[in-house]
This record gives sequence, structure tokens and C-alpha cells, in this order.
Amino acid sequence: MECLHTDESCPSWFPFGASAILPIPVGDSLVILHCGNSDFLDTYGSAALAHIELSSPTRENPQIICTFDATSEILTNIGGRQNYARDEENLYFIVQALNPTTPDMPPQRFLYACNITSGKVFRLKSLEETSRIVGAYDDKLVLESTPNSLDVSVDANSLTRQLIILSTSNLQETLINSHPYTWTGRCEDSIYYALTPTSDVVSIDLKTGKVETIIHQAFSSELMNTSYSIYNIYNKCLFASFALYDEKTMIADQLGFFINIPNRSIEELAFHYSGEFGSVPFLIVSESVMDYMVVTGVKRIDITIPISQTESMETYYELNQYAFIDKEDFLAGNTNFTELQNIS
Repeated sequence: MECLHTDESCPSWFPFGASAILPIPVGDSLVILHCGNSDFLDTYGSAALAHIELSSPTRENPQIICTFDATSEILTNIGGRQNYARDEENLYFIVQALNPTTPDMPPQRFLYACNITSGKVFRLKSLEETSRIVGAYDDKLVLESTPNSLDVSVDANSLTRQLIILSTSNLQETLINSHPYTWTGRCEDSIYYALTPTSDVVSIDLKTGKVETIIHQAFSSELMNTSYSIYNIYNKCLFASFALYDEKTMIADQLGFFINIPNRSIEELAFHYSGEFGSVPFLIVSESVMDYMVVTGVKRIDITIPISQTESMETYYELNQYAFIDKEDFLAGNTNFTELQNIS
């Protein structure tokens, strides 16, 4: 009988637990991060605490192997980036924790590892308060931090973003590069690629620290005066978006581009969908050898959730619509999509 994915009899079904849930395959196991939201502790009890499940890939016999206290949350997404890394036996992630004795101070961040062989979770070391995981290669994690960025009195143009290499074998950190906070980039393997405010595309070799300009003045000054970002990288293709804001309509249509690093070429993306505040480029979320899996739209789902024993709250969530497409077709603008059907 076909599974309808509607209740706990389905191994892929998660009840509402007050926080983000992220399943991540590691080796031959599935690690499930329940990020935690202590605001719902009175309503959901321990289910609202950050905790970690370990199971088979089909989620048979899931076991909760670690539960954090109410001061902690697992950081899985910061600035649109997946904030974790993995090897064959470990998932590396960051936990942010408030210090109850100094509640007015910024939360502390700690690097953790979940080992699928032992089924145990280890706190490896404390990190700078803005640290996040932006990549990995060999036995190294790539960390990014921006000291003093939590101080609102500091001008963004004076901030420096640091790229730090952390060895998972001895937990030693090495500062490999410092660059202006106004650079926006993504990491792939041992190379960090960035777009500078002067519209140069640069690469930073994380093994040597060498910085190289790949494309000089890649985009027009008109585009560079908008809100822009490098939001993705796949197969040495950087994906950039530029938000064209209309003050009258308060709509910000986003233009999407891909930068082919090996060819040093730039093309506008053909595919966009209508979001709540304007058009949005299709987003690549995963890949196979031949295809990309992309977000082709977003559907708003209105729901009512309990916030106490006697009260409820009207809210909504966004349900992504997905499709597969051949990689070359996606970059060439060929509409050869295979839609994934949502089951409701």
C-alpha cells in the first residue's frame, strides 16, 4: 500500500516540534538535527529542546542520542548557508548557547561533532561568537567569522571577514585570509570565490592563501549599486543575484546570473518564479551526476499552532516546489524540467 506520509506510521514523517528539522546523511546513517526553540518549551516539553536523532537511511529505529538544554540551539542555516560539514563518520555543526549568568552578552558558539560509529556527540571547542562553517576539504573545516560585527556602532565598511582553517585531527585553527566584510562569496573544495564591491571576481586558495582576480569588473555599476550576493556555487559556477528595488511598489525583483569560473564567462539565468516580494531565481538545492534539483516556486500554507494549553496562533509556512533538470539545460535556459509532485 502506498504511504501517504500523513502520520507517525511513516518513517519520513515529523510532527510539529517548534523548531527547524534537518536530516543529513552521514556514511550509511541518517543524522537528524532538531534545532530547538525554548519559546515552545511549556507547550511541547522536551520536544522543543535541541536534540539529535540517529537512524538508518530509511529512518528505522531512530534513537535520540543527545538533548541540549533550554539555553542552546543548533545553527543549521546562517545567511542562507548550510552551517555544517561531514566526513564518512562525523557530522560537524555549531551550537549557540546563552550564558544564564550573563544574559545580556552575545551567545557563545561551540563546535560539535556527531560520530555515527559510536553514536555519541562531542563538544570539540569554543568558537568566535560570529563563526560559521562555510566549507570543508580533506580533514579540514573552513570557518568564517566577522569580529565586532555584532556591535551596531561599528560601520560595515570597517569590518573584516576572516577565513579560518580548522583541522579536525588536532582542532588547531589557522587564519588563512582576511578580507573586507563587503565581499560576498562561497566556498567549493579548497577554493573560496568572492565578488568584491568593485565588481571583481576573485579566488582565494585556502591551502596557500593566494588571492587571484579571475574576472575584472564582472558587472555594471548599476547592478553593483543594488543589494547583491553570491548565493550558491556548484561545479565551479558561482550564482549571483541582484535585487532591483522599486520604492513605489516595494517589490524587489531579483536578477540571477551564473559565473562560469573555468571559462571566465557570465550569463543571465533564464528561470525565475514569482515570490512574495518579487521575482526570485530558481535555486539549486542538490545535484546528481547529470541533473540539478531546483526550487521552481513556493506555495504558502496557512496553519494554526498551539502556543499554550489554551491559546493558538495563526501563522504560515512556505512549501517549496521542486524539479529536476539536466545541468547543461539549466544553464542554457532549456525548459526540460521534471516536476516533483508534493503529497498533501
